[in-house]
Amino acid sequence: MPLKVADFFAVRWRRPMPFLMCWKPMRRDTPEFAAKKTRTESIDCMHGMSLLYWANRETGQSSFADIANMHNNTAIK
Repeated sequence: MPLKVADFFAVRWRRPMPFLMCWKPMRRDTPEFAAKKTRTESIDCMHGMSLLYWANRETGQSSFADIANMHNNTAIK
């Protein structure tokens, strides 16, 4: 179960944004609203970073830690 949650956080990253989005666009969103969602970052997402680091250690997939590092660095800026 924790790996599923880590995957849930990880899929919120979209190139070229250097952070995880607060909300993932949904099919029902208008194109304008979906575009706004892809450009939003929230400090509330920080709690999920420890889960991404855990997933990196458990699976050996460096992408989890890479995404967490990128998000943390953006939040610090």
